[in-house]
Amino acid sequence: MDRQAAVPTRALPDEIRADVETLWRYHDMRHELRPCDVGIGLGSHDLGVAVMMWPEVDVVCASNPLDLDDYVSSIGDPRRVVDMLVGDTQRIEVYAERGFAVPQEMPDEVRTAFERLVAAGYASRLI
Repeated sequence: MDRQAAVPTRALPDEIRADVETLWRYHDMRHELRPCDVGIGLGSHDLGVAVMMWPEVDVVCASNPLDLDDYVSSIGDPRRVVDMLVGDTQRIEVYAERGFAVPQEMPDEVRTAFERLVAAGYASRLI
């Protein structure tokens, strides 16, 4: 019997790529890096949490530019990346509903992509 160890794939499956790219673009705040007095590590749309916590502060959420495939490669686990994006997307609305963050717009195409990915089983990071 030929037993070969399963080799994890390092690329996103083609059937979900468009939806993942939609979430990836949504989470890219497109803020420019600039000098600041204080730096705090937050996730992409944790801008809503920061504004809720510090409404008097000029909040900028920025990171080094990295395209989706490079990010997936750096993590080494496409499923983990998709699960993280799906969970982060859900928390944008849930945290606002619970009063932890300010409400943020979610375009219909983002909501649809999110729902398809949840239906496809990318739900390990949902609340």
